[in-house]
Amino acid sequence: LLEYAAGVDIRRRGPEGIQADMSIRGSTFEQVLVLVDGVKMSDPQTGHHTMDIPVVLSDIDRVEVLHGQGSSVHGPNAFGGVVHIITKKPEGRSGRVEASVGENSFSSGTLSASFPAGGASHRVSLQRTESGPYQHNTEFDISTVSYQSGIETRLLPVRVSIGHMDKKFGADSFFSNLFSEEWEATETTTAMVRGETAGDELPAAGAVYWRRHRDTFILDRTSTEFPVNTHTTHLYGGELSSSLERPWGAIASGAEIAEESIDSSNLGKHSRSRGALFLEYRSIPTNALLLNVGMRGDYYEEWDWEVSPGAALAYQVGPSLKLRGSVGRSFRVPTYTELFYETAANKGNPDLVPEKAWSYELGLDHGDGAFSWGATLFRREGEELIDWVREGSDAPWEARNISDVDSQGLELMFSARPDHVGGSCPVSFLSVGYTYLDQDSHRGGGLESKYVMDYLRHQAMAVLSHDVPLRLGLTWRLSYSDRVGGDSYFLLDARLARKLGDGGTELFLLGTNLLDTSYEEIAGVSMPGRWLSAGVSVEF
Repeated sequence: LLEYAAGVDIRRRGPEGIQADMSIRGSTFEQVLVLVDGVKMSDPQTGHHTMDIPVVLSDIDRVEVLHGQGSSVHGPNAFGGVVHIITKKPEGRSGRVEASVGENSFSSGTLSASFPAGGASHRVSLQRTESGPYQHNTEFDISTVSYQSGIETRLLPVRVSIGHMDKKFGADSFFSNLFSEEWEATETTTAMVRGETAGDELPAAGAVYWRRHRDTFILDRTSTEFPVNTHTTHLYGGELSSSLERPWGAIASGAEIAEESIDSSNLGKHSRSRGALFLEYRSIPTNALLLNVGMRGDYYEEWDWEVSPGAALAYQVGPSLKLRGSVGRSFRVPTYTELFYETAANKGNPDLVPEKAWSYELGLDHGDGAFSWGATLFRREGEELIDWVREGSDAPWEARNISDVDSQGLELMFSARPDHVGGSCPVSFLSVGYTYLDQDSHRGGGLESKYVMDYLRHQAMAVLSHDVPLRLGLTWRLSYSDRVGGDSYFLLDARLARKLGDGGTELFLLGTNLLDTSYEEIAGVSMPGRWLSAGVSVEF
């Protein structure tokens, strides 16, 4: 789904989200924060597991993407951007069934049902996706189950969410091209309870959450000479916030506590705690001017306080034209892999300190409902960025706080909904996005970078939805990627669908990589060629 978001660089190691890294504005995969219904999904072991999210796709209501720093509100890891996945609330009686099959023995099925019971609203969703290999050792099997309930109590409404995802997949060349039988399995479990008081005087919200992730990796599943690596992480936390509206502005404040732990066959046993306080002020001095300032402090016993201020200003130039600018500080603490990983080819560094950056942006937006466009200039000045570097091809990769890295670029977007203008138009949606990025590193000479300097210099994407004869709807996605130090390539995907009658039944045909492009999003990991699948979905 996130491949359709302009300016988001999704780097997959296979189809259907078996494992993927995400980058925004040239960040590394460790520097993007993912939230699900406001709860952090960061994995303290490694950012490679950030996208292990136990949410069924049909349960998602919308996805909000923040380009740029968000530490002044969300704290650590909101370095290059924030992705917030917001799920649907369980309401009424409804259901959805979907099934599809495709090439390479692909099959997928989804079952979801919402219903009231015991004075509460409930939703249960199940999804299973599996496939044979598109090349040697690329088969996968993914199962997801989630439950949500909404309970109206006398004091406040409460929402409970529980999810579990189980993945098993051949990991050909994921972390080494010397072994052809790598294999990996991950399990992710999340639980959250959130409550929010009603009323306009002093509304408050609170949540407690837990995330458990287990990673099992085998370098060669056909041999008994290699040990089975297991890593289990836990993330516990709680947060409380309140807001106050007054004629002179609005103030929001809150606090958060969290603890992370790992029990690993390679990294050992470790834990760390974090506490945070934040304060935010919003003012609208005039009908055309909006001011927002915030300050957040996060405390780690290992690294003391990290303070993240931020400020944003927006000015309504005309009825549909807005000028905006912002400045803010972000930070990220090292993962347990960066601190303690130790092999012949990789050496962690327990002396790492948090990486930090100041981010600036200036933008202009236009929108009138049917047509919108925007342009943004941005710059990030990074300090003590964490990267895996080496002095030569024979030397091991080492985690270090390298010196400053500056990133700057341009984002352009245009979207149109011609059917909103009136009259008959076969085109229902069109969007075009382009991102240019350049990075300057001031690290010591002679060091080869593994992640920080691996980014998309040019990224362009167009999405078009329109009607075709026989009451069919067709959506195209064309993207262009030009990676520094890598290849440039085009990808074309399409989805053809037809609704049957006035009900909720839809037949669809999906084609990915229709140009049959040979490409890699992660160096050394070949992605599938042309892949066709077909299915049916029924909503009732």
